[in-house]
Amino acid sequence: RWWSCDAGVIFMRTLAGALRLGFFVTHWCVAEWLDDALAPLVGQCAHIEHRGEWWSYEWCHRLHVKQYHRRPTGEIEQAILLGRFDAESTRARRGAGRTHHFSNGAECHVGARRRLAEGSPSRRRSAEVRFMCCDKRPAAEHEKNGTYIEVVQEPRTCEYHVKVCSKHVCAAAAAAASARDDRSHSMPKHERVQYREAVREMFQHAYDGYLAHGYPESELRPTSC
Repeated sequence: RWWSCDAGVIFMRTLAGALRLGFFVTHWCVAEWLDDALAPLVGQCAHIEHRGEWWSYEWCHRLHVKQYHRRPTGEIEQAILLGRFDAESTRARRGAGRTHHFSNGAECHVGARRRLAEGSPSRRRSAEVRFMCCDKRPAAEHEKNGTYIEVVQEPRTCEYHVKVCSKHVCAAAAAAASARDDRSHSMPKHERVQYREAVREMFQHAYDGYLAHGYPESELRPTSC
């Protein structure tokens, strides 16, 4: 839905609130675009397993994130839920862009004894999955449908960051860039000139007011000048 997300005209026609409005529109549209781009992944999972490391990880789109240990025989043991997809929290964090939030995972046992003694509520594991376009990087052996887990990090105890590379993100980003290029020439020349002159006049008015009433103290009384 990139076509509905261009804040360029809004910026030019609402100069007073342009930056704040542009920021809101941009991030709302990134969220909408992400949902559309990743729709083919609903119900699909990806895994990352490294030889010599105890933990492996599973991410299932809009479902859950888990870590587990796989025995040499292939059997899985010690599966731990890191979080279930939290749609409400994901919507609340739309400013984060291409990120899904997973919460209410298994209990975090680190510091559990102290919290129990203090009467504090138990702490649950959580994860954030960030979607990236990694088309210039080699695909992993376990890549499925152009989507794979590139890395899992634990920056803080029981809080996980998962980086997912997907061809769907690349395709949508390319389409968005093409659409933006097509729109760059959609405003007639006379209208572009009109807005340019309006901005120039506004700047000149503000600068003249500063020289007349503020310079050299760099102070103005807005209501009087």
